[in-house]
Amino acid sequence: MDFIIRKDQEYRLAEFKRRKKITIADFTTYIVSIEDLIISKLNWMRDSDSELQKNDVKSLLLSAMITNTSMIGSQNSISPQHLSNCAMNDTSADVNSTYRRLLANLTGEGRLRLASESFESAKIIVRASFSDIHDELVLRKEMFLRFYGADMDDIFVRNFFEFLIEREIKNKN
Repeated sequence: MDFIIRKDQEYRLAEFKRRKKITIADFTTYIVSIEDLIISKLNWMRDSDSELQKNDVKSLLLSAMITNTSMIGSQNSISPQHLSNCAMNDTSADVNSTYRRLLANLTGEGRLRLASESFESAKIIVRASFSDIHDELVLRKEMFLRFYGADMDDIFVRNFFEFLIEREIKNKN
């Protein structure tokens, strides 16, 4: 997560007005709109010819298409598998090395606890991104796709969701 100080430029003031309010668990904050994030990354890419920014833009555009973010405005049929080569990573090599060293110094129990707590936090964040979905089964499907969709083929995903629906119907009876 990056924190950027707003500049006193006309575009940046408009960008600030377009920010999105989000709530994760009991924490409320604002984030930049996906459109403005893409524009910023394109500007950084132009100024630095950064491969990192280029990959970030590609990932953001594909993510917006999969999640039908308002920027796209229509349903798109793009498979989560297309995202597998588009991971965003703007962590410096020094920070990454320090992080890996810290992880290596944890006990097995400590690593397991950290992984479990990280996954729980990720679920809270992902769940918050689906605030417009109120049907629990649909929410579970969307969360599954967000976490595992890129790792599963279409047949497995279809069979898995059919199983979930059958189990839900069985549990209701």
